[in-house]
Parts: sequence; structure tokens; C-alpha cells
Amino acid sequence: MKTRYGLFFGFAVLALAAMFILAGCGDSGNNGNDEQTSENFYVGVVTFNDTVKISNISNNLGTAKTFINSTNNNVDATALCYAVSKGVAMFAQSGLPAFDNIFLVTFTDGADNRSSSLYIADGKSVTQTRVYTQAKADLGMKPELRSYAIGFTGNESINQTDMRQLVQNGQYETANDASELDTVFKNIADSVLASSKNIVLKTNTGLFSEIEPKLFKLTVTATSNSTTFDTYTDTIYGKLVYNMGNANAAPSFTVTQKGSHTTFDNPITGTVNSGKILLPFNNLKYVRYETEYFIQSIKVEIRYNEDNPWRQDTEDSSTTEDISKTNGVVLVIDCSQSLGSAFSLVQSAAKSFIDTLATY
Repeated sequence: MKTRYGLFFGFAVLALAAMFILAGCGDSGNNGNDEQTSENFYVGVVTFNDTVKISNISNNLGTAKTFINSTNNNVDATALCYAVSKGVAMFAQSGLPAFDNIFLVTFTDGADNRSSSLYIADGKSVTQTRVYTQAKADLGMKPELRSYAIGFTGNESINQTDMRQLVQNGQYETANDASELDTVFKNIADSVLASSKNIVLKTNTGLFSEIEPKLFKLTVTATSNSTTFDTYTDTIYGKLVYNMGNANAAPSFTVTQKGSHTTFDNPITGTVNSGKILLPFNNLKYVRYETEYFIQSIKVEIRYNEDNPWRQDTEDSSTTEDISKTNGVVLVIDCSQSLGSAFSLVQSAAKSFIDTLATY
């Protein structure tokens, strides 16, 4: 019996040791919430150092957070570009819904030094000098994808030109030290939310002809992110025509004077519900110096002829917003050893990013 207990104890020690001696982006515990589901956002995660590990895209956001929380950084290598390519490929995962929007957010603290060998293992002949070009090409295979990149400059020098190749329809942000990580991740989460919102102009029904349309002045207020007070405004003018009473008539809104920074699909064909005309601002964006800004509000003013002053009448016309779209997001996270103790702050910022999406 003494020998059996000794063998049992020995196996128990070995089992415990195996739990802690894990290479790469491995498991270091499970402190996440596995049952945090979302109706509007599906999230997947790619972590990378000398290889990549993947948590499939799912609307169980708790699974993504648990995966991030269980990642450690004990290998000093950076397969950045290969991880980006793998992140793009995840949107082809079977069983996913048809996404209205897809996003990819990449974080790293250094230059790629590993991807060539991983691409070659996949059958792609990519030299190390061309790994960023390959990642950019893979992003371009999905032109609707909005790709963001975060460069953590607190540890190593990052080639900004290389990093910008990982951005498509999105933005590039830098964090100079670990204390800035949470803010940078939140800024991008805000941009993702702004791009995912449905903003609808609601206005009272009536007979509005081409000769006597209903006129609108839309003042858009935007900021670089939701945590700063530097606001900018843009003004758009439009007209609404609706031959109310005619069979098969549909409301039509047309921009008569474009804004400097704000765009949306034009013209707009509206619908009528409960005495209101609903005009959706599809693909609404405020872009300033090639950066998409966070739209805070849209002030609506109306008049019926050019001799009258503009007036705001919220009982007649206003905008509403919600997120009823289905959105796919992939986080690509560096877990190389060079991050050191800052990696725990990276994990925290990434999980907060997911929590921000989960509020909608």
C-alpha cells in the first residue's frame, strides 16, 4: 500500500507540473465568464508568438474573454502577419451568420520575425521581407473588412509604415506605455460601435412634392473618440419627396448639399410606420484626415421653403439609433515574451474591449 500511495503521489505531482509547464500562448487559468452572449456581436481571437492559437468566432463573448485570460506570454517570437492572415480566414468559418459588418483588430509590440516559415508550412512561398505584403493582400481579399492596428511602442521600435499595411478601412493607433492600452482599445471599440449603429431619421408623414418638398438641415457632431472633448461639426442639406396617397408611393430623401466629412448611402428610400417616415442612414461615416470619427449626435432642422428660417422640432423630426446589425469581430493579440509584465494589461484592455461591445 505504501508503494501505491507513493506512485499516486508521484503521478499527481507530474500532473500538476504539466498544468504549469505550458509553451506558447497556452493556458494559465480560467477566470472568464463563459456565458456572456450577445445578439449583435460575434467575437473570435487569434493569439500569436512563434505560432498562433485560435478561439473561433462566436456570440458567446465569455468564451473569447476566457481564451484571452488563459493566455500567457512565455515565448519570444512574433508571427504577426501570419496571425493577421489567419484572422481574416476565420470569417469563412462554417456555421456563422451573414455579417452586416466585419472587423479585425490587431495588437503587437514589435516587428514580425516569424511569419515566413508559417506561411511556407501552409504552402505559400512568402519570404520574411514580404510577410507584411502578404498580410495586406489577405486583408484585401475581403474589401468590406475594417481592419485596425495598435502598436505598443513602450518596448520596441515599431516600423509605422509596416503597421499601416495592416490597416484597411480602419485606423492605426499607438500606445506609448502600458497605461494607455485601455484607452486605445476603447477608442477602437467606440469606432467599431459607431460603424455598427443604425441611425434612422424619423419625420412626420405628409404630401411632399418635387416642387414643394420637405427640407432638412442635418448637423453632425463627431469626435476622434468618445473619451475626448475635441468635437467637430459637419452640415448636410437634403429634401424629402413623398407622394402620399398615391399607390406604391415611397418616401425618397436626396442630399442637395454634401457635407465636408460625412457620407451615407444616397438617395434614401424610406418606409412608413405609425404616421412616421423612416429614413435609414446606411453606411454613415464621418471621416476626417483619413480617420473615421465617432458620431456623437445629429441635430435635425426642417423647413418647407427657403424663405422660412430653419427650426428644430423634435415632435416632427429626430434621429434614433440602435444596433440591430450582426457584426463579426476578430482580435489578433501578440503574446510574445517581450511584453513582460505589460501583458496582463493587454489582456485586461482586450477583455474591456469585448465588454464595451457587449453593452449593445
